[in-house]
Amino acid sequence: MTHSLSPQIHNFAFEKLNIAAAYEKIEIHPDDLANTIQRLKNSNYSGFNVTIPHKQTVMNFLDKIDDDAKEIGAVNTLVKKGSDWTGFNTDVIGFLTPLIDYKARVKRCLVMGTGGAARAVIYALSKYITPEKITISGRNIKKAQDLSNEFSALFDKVNMNHQALKNVESILSFYDLIINTTPLGTYPEVTQSPLSNLTALTDNTIIYDLVYNPVRTKLWQDTEKTGKNIICINGLEMLIQQAAHAFKLWTNKDMPINDVRNYLSTILKPSPPHPANPFPSSAQKP
Repeated sequence: MTHSLSPQIHNFAFEKLNIAAAYEKIEIHPDDLANTIQRLKNSNYSGFNVTIPHKQTVMNFLDKIDDDAKEIGAVNTLVKKGSDWTGFNTDVIGFLTPLIDYKARVKRCLVMGTGGAARAVIYALSKYITPEKITISGRNIKKAQDLSNEFSALFDKVNMNHQALKNVESILSFYDLIINTTPLGTYPEVTQSPLSNLTALTDNTIIYDLVYNPVRTKLWQDTEKTGKNIICINGLEMLIQQAAHAFKLWTNKDMPINDVRNYLSTILKPSPPHPANPFPSSAQKP
């Protein structure tokens, strides 16, 4: 959360729409979550976001939970309605928006990671994309298995299985869509990647990295080095779209998305060999 762009996004939107509000970052240690959430709920706030590693634990401190968020098992947006606090998950709409153009080609998906973001991704894929198969992979194979079992029970039309993250590199050619929901590669650890060997990738595979800082992650750069026709999507548009949905829940107003996008392009200054446009939706159009 230290390098989150959410304050810039929301404060810019507040100013643009002349809304007297402010968005600030608060670092919370997991051991302090209960006390901090209680303090925030009793304060002047009308809402707030939560991120890794609190998206699941925070559900214990809410009065109500939106149906989608309940099924996902993770919350990233809290909204005060009267005296009640309600939890939502705006990651679903955020994740889906950049993927809509590719929906028809998505049949077999690999989801790397087992945290709150992975839960939202698996739910979004299962409910709105309905691929034939989803493989859930993680360093903790038990968590991957539990997720597979849990979402298999919810979506019986999607074939789900689990795999250790260390074992997926040899079977990458099986998947049309590969999604990184882990924080690996996030600034300042920019040399990290969930995959160290991409030789098994095939042309027209879609790589969707939820990391947005840096714009071109190690995973993105490594896909380019394969020399194959790989479609790359980064996490910036997901960030903007999920923020816009949260903004609407808090203010009942539409975020000026195009203005936000243009604003972020002025504060994100990727250095060479980054592309001039910091919002590439793909490295190669289908």
